[in-house]
Amino acid sequence: MAEPVSLSVPEGCRLVSLPQVPEPRGNLTALEELVQLPFRIGSVRWFYDLPAGTSWTAGESGLGDALLVALSGSFAVVVERQRDPSKVSLSRANAGLHLPGDVGWRVVDPSTNSVGLVISSQPSRPHRLGSDGPEGDVGAPLNVDSTIDDCRTITLPRRRRLQGSTTKLIPRSDVPLDISRVYYLYDVPGGARRGGHAHRRLEEMLVAVAGSFEVVLDDGHRVKATRLDRAHSGVYIATGIWRELKNFSSGAICLVLASAPYDEADYIREYDEFRRAKHAP
Repeated sequence: MAEPVSLSVPEGCRLVSLPQVPEPRGNLTALEELVQLPFRIGSVRWFYDLPAGTSWTAGESGLGDALLVALSGSFAVVVERQRDPSKVSLSRANAGLHLPGDVGWRVVDPSTNSVGLVISSQPSRPHRLGSDGPEGDVGAPLNVDSTIDDCRTITLPRRRRLQGSTTKLIPRSDVPLDISRVYYLYDVPGGARRGGHAHRRLEEMLVAVAGSFEVVLDDGHRVKATRLDRAHSGVYIATGIWRELKNFSSGAICLVLASAPYDEADYIREYDEFRRAKHAP
């Protein structure tokens, strides 16, 4: 006989409405540590290739706070607290479930092709705002020496089980950057283009956690295009590189791990300005 499960959100947990920036080219949701996330980011993982109706266990008590999001499809989260487990359903990319570190949890009843995101506070790390100066460093010079050779495609760790696959990343260990912000693009129309900017000091990792798209990198002298189509493969983008995303497949989701909080002064959004900076004597 199946155990009785309450459908209410258990004490200490909460459903969170996440920010959503809608536009015709697709929606964007961004999560920044100590802002939308009530903790510092210690690890980011996503689970995928889950057979419909399976049960996936990843949450154990004592591993720190976590935020769960259904990036694609839907699933339920069973929270093991005290003697009465509770079940919470997730089905929107702009809604998350915040779980404290003293509860265990598992994912059940995933829909076909569902993808889940888990941002955790553990293992802990010193808080850093990026590798090149303080937040809000207005007018920081563009890294004119960076080239597309500083960018690379990285095969990410993947754990495969009958219950599905998991990729887990720890900053400066599994990926060559800190992670202070996580954002994702979704509901992108097939064939759409995104991006079209460079960063003065920000580093990023891009992953196609669902579907596929093409990443075009430009250092002002040479251009390189890479297609992402696997949830355990990412493109690392160094500072001072112009990037564009194009040829999205229908239903594709682009997950971005960023090394610093959002700072509009860090963006170069005009290509001519980028070219002038890269070719300055």
